[in-house]
Amino acid sequence: MKSGSKKVLKITLISLASLIGFCIVVIALALWVVFTPSRLTPMVEKAANRYLDADVSVGKVDLVFFSSFPRLTLKLDDGKLTARGMRDSSSGKVLPHRDSLLRFARCRVTFNPMALIKDDRVVIHRIFLDSAVVYAYRDSSGRANWNFIPPSEDPADTSDSAESGGFSPKSIVLRTLRVRDANVVFNDRSNDVYARVLGINTRMRLGAGVRGAAAGVEFSCKDVLFWQQGDLLMRRAAVRLNTSVGYNADSMKVVLRNADLGINDVNFSLNGTAVRDTVRKAVDLDLKFAAAAPSVEKALRLIPESVVRHQDLTADGSVMLEGAVTGPYGRDLMPAVSLCLKIDDATAHYSGLPYGIDHMSADFDAFVDLMREQESYLDLKIFKLQGNDIDVLADAKVTDLFEDPLIAVNAKAKVDLGSISKTFPLQEGIELSGLVDADLRVRTRLSTVKNQDYGRIFAAGKLYMDGVSVSDSASGLNAAGDIDLKFFGAKALGLNGNVFRLHLDSPWAKALADSVSLKVISTRPKDTTRVFQVKADFRMNRAGASVGDSLRIFLGKGGVTASLGPNPERADRPRIGVEIDTDSLFVKYGDMRGGFNKGQVALQADKLRDSVWRPSVTVDFNRLRGGMGDSLGVFCAKGKVKASLRPGNGTERKPRLNINVEIDSIFARAGEITGGMKKGVIRLQAERVRDSLWLPSGTIRFNRLIANTPQCALPVRFNRTVIKFGDRKISLEKAVIRVGRSNMTLSGTVYDLYGALRRGHLLRADLDISSRNLNVNQIMRAFASPEATEQEVEADTVSTALRLFEVPGNIIFDLTTDIDRLRFGKYVFRDIKGKAELKNSHIYLENLTLNALDSASLSASLIYKAASSRFGYAGFDLKVNDIDIASLVDATPAIDSLVPMLQSFKGKVQVDVAAEGVLDSLLNIKVPSLRAAVYIRGDSLVLMDGKTFAEISKKLMFKNKKENLIDSISVNITVEDGSVNIYPFLVEIDRYQAAAGGVQNLDMSFDYHISLLKSPIPFRVGLNIRGTPGDMRFGIGKAKYKDAVTPVETRKIDSTRLNLSEDITRRFKRASERGRWGDRAAARSRIDWEKRRDSLRRHRHVVFDGDSIQWEKVTPAAPEGLR
Repeated sequence: MKSGSKKVLKITLISLASLIGFCIVVIALALWVVFTPSRLTPMVEKAANRYLDADVSVGKVDLVFFSSFPRLTLKLDDGKLTARGMRDSSSGKVLPHRDSLLRFARCRVTFNPMALIKDDRVVIHRIFLDSAVVYAYRDSSGRANWNFIPPSEDPADTSDSAESGGFSPKSIVLRTLRVRDANVVFNDRSNDVYARVLGINTRMRLGAGVRGAAAGVEFSCKDVLFWQQGDLLMRRAAVRLNTSVGYNADSMKVVLRNADLGINDVNFSLNGTAVRDTVRKAVDLDLKFAAAAPSVEKALRLIPESVVRHQDLTADGSVMLEGAVTGPYGRDLMPAVSLCLKIDDATAHYSGLPYGIDHMSADFDAFVDLMREQESYLDLKIFKLQGNDIDVLADAKVTDLFEDPLIAVNAKAKVDLGSISKTFPLQEGIELSGLVDADLRVRTRLSTVKNQDYGRIFAAGKLYMDGVSVSDSASGLNAAGDIDLKFFGAKALGLNGNVFRLHLDSPWAKALADSVSLKVISTRPKDTTRVFQVKADFRMNRAGASVGDSLRIFLGKGGVTASLGPNPERADRPRIGVEIDTDSLFVKYGDMRGGFNKGQVALQADKLRDSVWRPSVTVDFNRLRGGMGDSLGVFCAKGKVKASLRPGNGTERKPRLNINVEIDSIFARAGEITGGMKKGVIRLQAERVRDSLWLPSGTIRFNRLIANTPQCALPVRFNRTVIKFGDRKISLEKAVIRVGRSNMTLSGTVYDLYGALRRGHLLRADLDISSRNLNVNQIMRAFASPEATEQEVEADTVSTALRLFEVPGNIIFDLTTDIDRLRFGKYVFRDIKGKAELKNSHIYLENLTLNALDSASLSASLIYKAASSRFGYAGFDLKVNDIDIASLVDATPAIDSLVPMLQSFKGKVQVDVAAEGVLDSLLNIKVPSLRAAVYIRGDSLVLMDGKTFAEISKKLMFKNKKENLIDSISVNITVEDGSVNIYPFLVEIDRYQAAAGGVQNLDMSFDYHISLLKSPIPFRVGLNIRGTPGDMRFGIGKAKYKDAVTPVETRKIDSTRLNLSEDITRRFKRASERGRWGDRAAARSRIDWEKRRDSLRRHRHVVFDGDSIQWEKVTPAAPEGLR
C-alpha cells in the first residue's frame, strides 16, 4: 500500500474514532444533563404508580454510563413498595405491619442497551440488591400484599401490544444476581404458617450458549425460623448452599456438581445427573446424597421441639447418612431409593437430671423399589441403648415390603422404669417405677395381624414386669401390675404367664385383676391358607373394668378360655371363641345392670368380611339379677341363654337375631307391674328391617306365670301355657289363667299388643274361652277397686254392689265362650255357651245359652255400652224355659214391680223378654227409659191364697182354697212410656173361667179388670180392681173382656207384643253392627228418657227427685184399647 493511501486510511480511522468518541461524549453529556436524578425519580415513581396496584416511592433514581461503559447502570436508592389492597376499606389507612412488601437501601441494575436496540433483547448483566426487607402477608380471608399487578381489563390488549407500539422484547437474559444482607418474613394467617429468614446473602451466576447452559449458586442466611399451626418446627438454623448446575442440550442431561447444603453444623451433599428419555417420556435419575453431623446433638436440633426436647440437652457421637436415587421418573415410573443411616458411639444428657445415655448406636439400611423390579426391605441391623439401669439391644427386618410384609424383631431389654424419668425429661406429673426384663424373638406377616390370625405370630422368649407402675396426674391415669410371660412358640405361638397384679385407673377407663395365670398355644397346619388354631387359658381370682360412668364389668374367681381357629365354612377366615367360667359376674351399662353367680359364658364369632362378624353366645347362670334404673328389675334363679346373629334372607345388611332362653324361675318388675315365671322356655327371632327397626317372632312356654298390674287388685296366674308371637300378633294355645277364684282356658290370637300398650293402637283379639268356674263379682270388683288388697277382694264373693263399668274403646275382641259355672251377683249360672264381641266400647252377646235358677234353661242376646261412669245403655232378647216363679221374682225384683200378681202364683213358667233402657251407676235400669215386650206362659200353676185373692174370691164367690190349680196361663205384657200394659189373658180355676188384664203404673198404682166368663153364676160379670197394694178398691161391673180372649183377639195381642219385641231387638242389633252407640247416642237416649219423664210428670202426676221417684196417690185411667 502506498504511503498516501495509508495516510488517508489513518486520517479516516482517526476521524471516525473522534466522531464516535464525540457522539459518546455528547450522549453522556445529554444523559447527564437531561436524565438527572431530579428528573428521573418522579418519572419512575409516576410510571410505577400508574401500572402497579401499589404505592412506589424511591429516594433517588440515577442513570450512569461512564462507570459501566459500554453498559448502562440504573441506580435506585431507598426504595419502598406498598400494596394498595391491604388498606382498611372503612378508613382508607394502611393496616399496621402489613404495609411494605419490599424495602431496600440500594439497587443496581446494569444492562446492555445495544442488545435492546439491535436484537430486541433485554440483557441484564448484573442485579445488586442491598439491605432489602421483604414482608409477605396474607390475612385470614386470603388477601395477600404481593398481588400488586392489576389484571388486564381487555384480554386483547396483551396480544395487540406489539402492533400498537408497546414494548415486548424477544427475551430477557440475566447474567448475575447478588443479594446482600436481606431479611424475608412470610406470614400466612389463612394457613397458620409463619416463616422468617434473616441475613440472606446470595450470589448467582448464569451462563448460556447454543449447546447448553450453566449456573452457579452461593446462598447463606444467619437464622431460619419456621412455625406452623402452633408447632415450632425450626429455629436458630443457619443455612448455606453452594452448587453448580450444567445442562447439555445435545444429550438433554442436567448435571448437579458438588451441591453442598449446610444447616448449622450438619452438612448435606448431592451429586448426580438427570437425563431426559423422550421414548419413555421420563427422566433418568442418578443421584447420590449424603449427610454428616459432627454430633448427635447437632442432628437432634434439626428435629422439631415438639418431637424431641432440645433445651438443656448435651449429646455426642457421629451421625452419617448416605443414599441414592436411581431409575426413571415419569407418569407410570418411579425410581428406586436406597438409604443407610449410622449412629456411632452416641451419648446424651439433660442438665438437671441425674442420669444420661452412656452409649447409643444404630445401623439402619433401607431399599425401596416401587416398580418391584428388585426386592424392597427395611433393615435395622442393630440398635443399642445403654444407661443407668437401662440396657436395650434390638434388631429388626421387614422384607416383601410391597406384597405381604414379613416382620422379624429380636429384642433384649433390662430396664428400671424409675431410671427413665431420671434420664429423659418426661412431662410433668408422669411417674414410672418397676423393672422390665425382656428377651423376645417375634416373626409374623402383616396380613396375620390384619386378619386376626394370631396363631401365625411366632414368638419365643420371656417378658417379666415386676412392680411396674405408671401414673399421670394430669390425665388421672394410674396403672400398676406384676406380669410374668414366657413365649415358647419358635414355630408357632406359645405363651405361659402370670399376672400377679394389674390395676388401671383413669378418668375414661378403670381395670383391676388379681392373680391371673394364662397359657396360649397354637398348632401349625400344613395348609398355609388355613387360619392357625390358637387356644388361651386364663385363671384369675378377680377382675374388673370400667369405661367412664357408662360401662362397668366385674368377674369373680374363675377362668377364661379363648380360642382362634379356622371357620369350618371358610378355612381362610377366623373363628373366635371365648368361654368364661366364674363364680360371679356383674355388668353395668348406663342405667342397665345385671349379674349372676356360678355361671358360664361361651362366645363364638365367625368373620364374614372386614369388620363384619357373625357372633353367638351361650350363658348358663345361677341367681341372675338385672335391671334398668328404678323402672325395671329382673331376678332369675337358674337359667340358660343362647343368642346368635346371622345374615337374614341371604344378606348381611338385614341380620337375624336368634335367642333361646331356658329358665327355672324368674321374677320381673316393670314400674308398678310385677310378675314371675316358673319352668319357662323362650325362643325369639328378630329380623332387622331397617335401622333400629326389628320384627320379632318366637314362642314362650312355661308351667306357671303370675302377673300383678296396677289396674287389677288380684294377680293373674297362668298355668301350662304356650304363647307364640310374630308378625305383630300373639297366639295362645290352651293358656290356663286363674284370677282369684276364677279360672279360664284361652286359645286364640291377640293382635298388636305392643302398639296398644305403648302407642294406643287398636287391640284386636280372637279368643276361645272355656272355664270351670268364673266369679264375675270378684273380677269386676278387682278392676273397680285396684287399690284393695287381694284378701279384701276375695273375702266377699256374693256382694251385689256392682257398678257401671266402661269398656275400652281401643279393643276389638271376638270371644267364643264355654263356661261350666259363672257367679254373678248372688246367682250361679251353668253351662254357658255363646259368642261375645267387644268393639267400639260395646259388649255384644249373641246366641248365649245357659242354665240358671234351679236348672232353668236360658238363651239370650245382649248389648251393653257405658258412655260414662254415670249412665249407660243395655238391650237384650231373653228366653227362659222352666223357671220357677219365686226364683224369677227373686232374681229380677223389677219384674215384681212391673207384674205384682206374679207373687200370687206358684210353679214354673216360660218367659220371653225383649227390652232396652238406660242404666244408672249401679247397673239398675232407669224405669222411665225402659221399653220391653214380655211373654209369660205357664202350665199347672198354683194360685196361692192371699189377701188379694181372698178379696177377689169373696167378691166373685169363689171357693176359698189355700191352693187353687190353674191348668195354663199365657200373658202378654208391654212396657213403654213408664206404663206396664198387661193384655187380657184367660185363667181357669176350678169351675171358673175368667179373663184378666189392666195397667200397672210406676207409682205401683194399678187398674185391673177381671171378666168372669164361666161360673156357677148364670150371667157374666166383671170385677174392677184399682188402687195400690196397700189401698185396693173393688167394684162389680160389666164383663169387658168377653170377646178379648177369642183366638182372633189373642193373635192380635200376640202380634202387638211381637212387633214391639222385634223393634227392640232390631234397635240394639243395629247399634251393635254399626258400633256407633257412643256418647252422642247415649246423649240421645238420655234425652228420650227425659222426654218420657216429662210426659209422665204431665199425664201421670209422677214427681222425680234426681234418680229417686216419689209417687202421688191417684187413680189412673185405663188404656184406650181396654176401655
